[in-house]
Amino acid sequence: MDKEELREEIKIIIDNINDKEERSKRIEDKVINLAKDFYNIALYASMESEVATLNIINKLLEMGKNVYLPKIEGDIISFYKIASVGDLVLSKGKYKIYEPVTSNLVNPSDLDLIICPGLAFDKSNNRLGRGKGYYDKYLAKTRSYKVGICFKEQMVDSIEVTPNDIKMDLVIFE
Repeated sequence: MDKEELREEIKIIIDNINDKEERSKRIEDKVINLAKDFYNIALYASMESEVATLNIINKLLEMGKNVYLPKIEGDIISFYKIASVGDLVLSKGKYKIYEPVTSNLVNPSDLDLIICPGLAFDKSNNRLGRGKGYYDKYLAKTRSYKVGICFKEQMVDSIEVTPNDIKMDLVIFE
């Protein structure tokens, strides 16, 4: 199955997951446990279809971690430090994601851990994004520990990969 077919199939599967909140909590616990060993952490403000990240963001901030969230600027993604979820506003872009309004841009080499969204992940830790390559371009610039988070239904046997695709170091699901 090619990437576009897999994207469409996974979107349907995700739409039919009923207990996302409860399952997100189990994933959240694993992420927080992992994050104890890292200081500069990038992650994302989840969309409705994704593993919920708001509690993760708040807990990381409570733990004294430096937390960075993405902002899409043209064809690139950049990460900015936030002090609270109050630093986020709903973007007007295609994806309607919450983005930081702060101006404290982080250099990719300063991040210790990047928690990535994905439509699907495979047993070899390959990631299928939404198709624009924002994360792959950014991940290519860093040596950060890369972690994908998803629901178990988003785990597939294999994903078609290209030379530009960046593999995760770990994938966490419930």
